[in-house]
Amino acid sequence: MKRTQPDRNRKIKACILSFLFPLTFLYSQNTNLALGKPVTSSSIDNVTFPNSNLTDGNFSTFSRTGTSQTPPNAEWFLVDLQADYYIQNIRLGSVIPDNNRSRRFMIVTYPSSYAYFGNNPQNYTSGTAASSVYNRFIYSNNTASDPGFGRTAANPNIPGNPEQTLGPAFNNGIYNLNIGIHKARYILILNLQDTNLEFTELQVTSGSIPVRTFVNGGFEQGTTTTIYESVPEGTAPGWSTTEPISGDSPNTNRLINGQGGCIDFISFGYISVPPYEGAYYAELNSYLNSELVQQPICILPNETFSWSFAHRGRVGTDVMRMAVDNIDVAEFRDSNAQSGTHTGTILPGGTAANLTLNKDATTSTGWTRYHGTWQNTTGLSKQVMFSFKAVSAAGGVASGNFIDDVKISGLSTILTFDTLNPKGDEATTTANLPKILINGPLATSRTIQVTITGGTAVRGTDYTTIPATGPLSITIPAGNYDGTAATAISLASVLQVNQDFISEGDETIILKLEDPGTGDIRLADSNSCQGAVITSTYSITDFVCYKNPVTTGATLNTNMGISAFNRAGSGSNAWPGIRKGAYLALESATKGLVVTRTTKASITNPVIGMIIYETNDKCLSMYTSTGWKCYQSASCPD
Repeated sequence: MKRTQPDRNRKIKACILSFLFPLTFLYSQNTNLALGKPVTSSSIDNVTFPNSNLTDGNFSTFSRTGTSQTPPNAEWFLVDLQADYYIQNIRLGSVIPDNNRSRRFMIVTYPSSYAYFGNNPQNYTSGTAASSVYNRFIYSNNTASDPGFGRTAANPNIPGNPEQTLGPAFNNGIYNLNIGIHKARYILILNLQDTNLEFTELQVTSGSIPVRTFVNGGFEQGTTTTIYESVPEGTAPGWSTTEPISGDSPNTNRLINGQGGCIDFISFGYISVPPYEGAYYAELNSYLNSELVQQPICILPNETFSWSFAHRGRVGTDVMRMAVDNIDVAEFRDSNAQSGTHTGTILPGGTAANLTLNKDATTSTGWTRYHGTWQNTTGLSKQVMFSFKAVSAAGGVASGNFIDDVKISGLSTILTFDTLNPKGDEATTTANLPKILINGPLATSRTIQVTITGGTAVRGTDYTTIPATGPLSITIPAGNYDGTAATAISLASVLQVNQDFISEGDETIILKLEDPGTGDIRLADSNSCQGAVITSTYSITDFVCYKNPVTTGATLNTNMGISAFNRAGSGSNAWPGIRKGAYLALESATKGLVVTRTTKASITNPVIGMIIYETNDKCLSMYTSTGWKCYQSASCPD
């Protein structure tokens, strides 16, 4: 939607979902950080609906507050994760059938270092500098005149009258919200109705992988070809926002899809302000003072990186701050003209981090590029957030603080294996071979080496390599790597497992990453945020039992067999006769025996020794003297 320049006191817009650029930093660990964590509330409506139900892992129980609060204060739940985490997703449950008690609320997340602002929702959306750092999300059917809390002329209060301007009902009683990546210990839910607040469950998961370079620093990804777009943070690669607004009425799709708050992407054609670089720039003040946050970066002990960005006021002098590791390190004041105010000031937090700050000459279009360095002075490896927060804007809280061309540099690329003890089936030549995780940018390609330092498997027999002897060479092309499996490099091009059809038990290959010895790429160490696996022991496993045949004693020859290896013969010393004591022998590397697929209950007269594939239990079952037994672990029966 196009916005006109004269009146930005109240922006009427909708967050437009974009599916052209998928979320690139969603790496969910599927661990519910809230499970069993303590919950407090404004009041408890009934002792049979205790606060503990909110984090018991059960969507069939629920917690409900009373109605003890008097507006502008709201009923609330507060979950304490008991430590700071980089969180990204919240999952909420409502009772079925829906009773409207979970349809209009505000979520606030914040770390241990931030103060509790109380239980008045408007405390977290005020025009103060402090409000921009709290991650906020409003679930309400917003109105055109009030795209924040959904107030109307007949219902101007927060919390408002029950069952007015409700957000959409949860999908099958579940709401999944991508809140962007933020550091948080506390999850606060505030009711925007003057009534009970009720949920069945709250779950919190983290999707944070620490990176070594910024993604989408020029705001070119996540937009379409429009001159202005309010982009959901869940579809804007690299960026998260504390903007709480998720779109105005009647656009409820934003709430249904749970893609978080909006980030304003602007191009030259919108208000005749050209970007500093590229085609787009961003505005910190979307509806309110907000903070734009990059994905967490991993900084090693005593490491220094260089930073830079461009800032401009919209209709006058706008003020913003840069924060690193949730600490304000510098403040910037920039007008909308080349001749106006353009200053950067180091704050006490920046002095403590050895921050340096310089600036280039202001361009004719009013942009000023600031640059400098920041040092991790703690001596410990850290994940840190790099962010920009709105303090004030000449055009009011809903407009101002343009930012563009955000960069960091000077961090080396780090290497590690993806796992310490991988295993792979001998029947698959490259099954689950270890991968090399690469985290950071590479301006030019590099060749690294992996050495084989030992193991019980025999090189050239149990596995082959390129080259046949000596170190294995792996070429890493130039590019940006995010430390995940998506950009990892497998060893499959230089190492393959041989299948020998001999029962040998597990065999191992011990692999070691060698130090590249260059400044732009290095091995991870025990202090790195991602962890370090420099030596990986790969196990070649036989998931099928090949027991040595019985060839002595008064045993019967196996006279019938089907072989996929073209080696059937006759006589007691040829296959299948050498497999003693059977009526039928089968062998193949790629085919299997299909037994009867049914259920135990369907067999009315089982006999001892009967074998079926149990379709309910999903296992191979044998009928024994004590009943049916389900076999799920590969082993050699004796």
